[in-house]
Amino acid sequence: MKLYGNTSNRYKKQAKKDKKRLRLFIIIAAAVILTCAAAYAVLHIFFIKAPEISNDGNSVSVNSNSNRKSNFFTFVLCGTDKGDSRTDTIMVASFDVDNKKVNIVSVPRDTILNVTWDVKKINSAYAYDGIEGLKDALKSILGFDVDFYAEVNLKAFVEIVDALGGVEFDVPEDMYYEDPTQDLYINLEEGLQTLDGEKAMELIRYRQYAMGDIKRISVQQDFMKAVFRHLIKMGNITKVNQLADILSKYMNTDLSSGNLIWFGEKLLSVKSEDIKTFTLPGAAGNYEGLSYWHLDAKKVVEMVNQYLNPYKKDIALKDLDIVNALSGTLVSSTGKKVLDPTPKYISVEPEETPLPSPSETPSATPVPSASASPKPSPSNSPTPTPSATPKPTPTPSTAPTPTPSAAPTPTPAPSDSPAPSASS
Repeated sequence: MKLYGNTSNRYKKQAKKDKKRLRLFIIIAAAVILTCAAAYAVLHIFFIKAPEISNDGNSVSVNSNSNRKSNFFTFVLCGTDKGDSRTDTIMVASFDVDNKKVNIVSVPRDTILNVTWDVKKINSAYAYDGIEGLKDALKSILGFDVDFYAEVNLKAFVEIVDALGGVEFDVPEDMYYEDPTQDLYINLEEGLQTLDGEKAMELIRYRQYAMGDIKRISVQQDFMKAVFRHLIKMGNITKVNQLADILSKYMNTDLSSGNLIWFGEKLLSVKSEDIKTFTLPGAAGNYEGLSYWHLDAKKVVEMVNQYLNPYKKDIALKDLDIVNALSGTLVSSTGKKVLDPTPKYISVEPEETPLPSPSETPSATPVPSASASPKPSPSNSPTPTPSATPKPTPTPSTAPTPTPSAAPTPTPAPSDSPAPSASS
């Protein structure tokens, strides 16, 4: 007698059910994978894609322009300060996607330009005409139009570093500085440490170096490479999307969110040693009472052609309008006339305004005599007193007696004569 029925049949039925469930699971999983793959493909076709290059007002694929290098893009990256009125940091970058190379060239804020402004610094270009003014200024010293721009507020920088969980960096020296007017308080100790967003911002804003802005640029570049290394090591596409979201909040750019994600994905395949940083070559010097960075035109054009030029043909020295005033007078690399200054004055920072002219120093002595002469009191008061006591000479008596004639207009001219007569 079988109490539990046919167990073998029961197992067979159960096995069939399991097979059906497995097939259903595989079908659903395959459908999900195919759907995700299709969605990913659609995103990359219509959303996450390379940007198009604007060529003479027409948007064209970067690969359809025979004069350009394949998949080679250029950008101007500028960090704006709290008031968004000036560029605290200016960089021009190139991304050779096919060869997986990134080059970043820093432009010193004090770089002198061939412009009519009193303060001829490239930092004034943004204050004068926004991002378009900055791009025009960069074209004059680089010889080509930069493809895209990104203006990043410092808030984005703080959130990006925090999103990465902090970045390890070797702070080169103790950094202490306070400026309540900018709400800036820097307190960093020298040495290797993990910087969060706020501390990282203190690092890149510190500028009290013995070598001035050039050392500051070097520290900024080193920290940027540390951020890239950290991001590449993580290799996480979700982080790329998160960073793109942060940038979209605090960044003004002509790149779409899909363009930013596309560049982020491509950037993950770049080795850290293939991300190189440079500074436009030149020398520091004064001109008309202000300190400037005077570019070396020949070295600049060599750097541009080697690391930034998006075209197959080299840029010539004559394509650059670089001025240098180390000799005491402005000289342009083009050989053209250097622009004359105009009354228009662009003030970027309080310390960059010209020294006050000593126009008030000579006014110390003339002011008393000038202010006393117009007053009518000297014409009335001196006449009675000198006329009563000065008996020595009859000539003064003739002068004071016509007191009625002293009141008329002739008195302004002789206003200088009573003073000497009193002293005599």
